[in-house]
Amino acid sequence: MPVASRRPAPAASALANAYMFHSSSLGILTSILRGASSEYREHAARLVELDPGYDDGLGDFLLASFHLVAPWPVGDSDEARAGYQRALALCPDSVRNHSGVAVYGYREGELPRSREKFPRARSAVYCPRERLFCAWMKRESEAVLAKLAP
Repeated sequence: MPVASRRPAPAASALANAYMFHSSSLGILTSILRGASSEYREHAARLVELDPGYDDGLGDFLLASFHLVAPWPVGDSDEARAGYQRALALCPDSVRNHSGVAVYGYREGELPRSREKFPRARSAVYCPRERLFCAWMKRESEAVLAKLAP
């Protein structure tokens, strides 16, 4: 894809991230009543459509995170797993992507997978756009690993 056609991706990324924080601030009931889940998914899907690899697979990561934490009937564990795996395949050195796979495994009770991925999240070095969030993910990975220790 030519570089010129990727220019909308940074704007789509900013919009998806901003909407995520906005809808999170509304509270669950207000978000549901305003249809925030549909709009959030549209923003993340637009980012995937524009450039799946933008910001290390951010669109797939956002969709996966949505599906992991959204309540029934919009949450979907299989979609969450698939989205995290797509993001990780696009950027296997990303702290964020390893953290997503690890958190998914932890929440879904797949502790062997979590024990494998949390150390990768802790030791990965690729986190160019999210340095503060990156440090937090590494600290959280360390804390969860301590809880998972035999």
